[in-house]
Amino acid sequence: MNSTIPNLKQLAEEAEFQMAAAKDQLEWFSALARAISRDVEHNAGRDVVVLAHLANYLGDTGAPGTESAIEMFGKIARSESAPQNPDMTNRGAHAEGAPQ
Repeated sequence: MNSTIPNLKQLAEEAEFQMAAAKDQLEWFSALARAISRDVEHNAGRDVVVLAHLANYLGDTGAPGTESAIEMFGKIARSESAPQNPDMTNRGAHAEGAPQ
């Protein structure tokens, strides 16, 4: 991650990528769960341990990218130097006695 604050387009692209990766991973886990179930039903569970190790491996390899993206978005959200739109009027709370 570089030190500059990403713009909205970059954030949207990163979020889209992370969501697509998470969706793929959920589909893989669903397929593995079905395979484990079928293996137990039709194959006396012969491959359950191997399939469980594969699920564990996929979980270990996919989580770091998601976790780093969550951390990046959190840092941006907590940043005091978030990008501002100079064309917007102050839409926050007004000072007491100030015109609204």
